[in-house]
Amino acid sequence: MYSDTSVVQWMLQARELEEVRSGGAANREVFRGEVSAVQLHQGQPTGRALYADQIIRDVREQRWILSGGVRVRQGRSKSLTTESLEWDRKLGTIKGSEWVEITDEGQKLSGTGFEAKEDLSVYTIFEVSGQFDEQKSPN
Repeated sequence: MYSDTSVVQWMLQARELEEVRSGGAANREVFRGEVSAVQLHQGQPTGRALYADQIIRDVREQRWILSGGVRVRQGRSKSLTTESLEWDRKLGTIKGSEWVEITDEGQKLSGTGFEAKEDLSVYTIFEVSGQFDEQKSPN
């Protein structure tokens, strides 16, 4: 369990944990093997979850690097799939340079390279491809 605040925590599960320590404190933690991180608010799941083959948590820089079959889920209607991403906890942003697919309210967009807010409320995909449903405006 990792605590963002006294109210918000992350429950991480992995097959293996490796700590890199300096001066008695953990500098970096490497989680490997079917890693999942589920966000909790007052002990209850919020709908935000991360999945990857490996997650590296840089304690000092407050950055997480996810790699291998990365999936980010935000509630029931938003998700992001890629092979690697970097999550900057201080800025509340995620980014990556590889192929990405974002599902948002049933729409699927894909491309190469992306930047997003950590809750996927705002995102930019570079080199976009995908299908868009035609939106009809009310008269």
